[in-house]
Amino acid sequence: MPNDAPALEIYLTQEPYNGELLPLKSYLRIEIAWDDWRELIGKEVKLAQFSQRKLDPHTPIVHASLNLKRRTPIWLQGTLRLKKVEVNKHVEGSYEFSGPNNLKWTGEFKAQWGKTQDCG
Repeated sequence: MPNDAPALEIYLTQEPYNGELLPLKSYLRIEIAWDDWRELIGKEVKLAQFSQRKLDPHTPIVHASLNLKRRTPIWLQGTLRLKKVEVNKHVEGSYEFSGPNNLKWTGEFKAQWGKTQDCG
């Protein structure tokens, strides 16, 4: 994500995913750019839309996409709520997303922390 804050990526897959390469099958990808993800625990965060040009620098930037095999990502709308973030261990939360054709995704997740990638 092109910004100055660290980003947390969450991949919701049907089968266990170890964080190397990209998942092979369809998956939901959530990206949270913020200085301290723990500040977001218990708060409902609205997904940002790429069409928004000016975002409040005091608001986390959160995107979610549906990634189908051999297709470009489908950007979703909705909300995310983090319940627990243990750096280098796991992250827990829930989501309510919607996409085209009135498709909806709701649920809870507990994702294991994968390898940290340095983009610098």
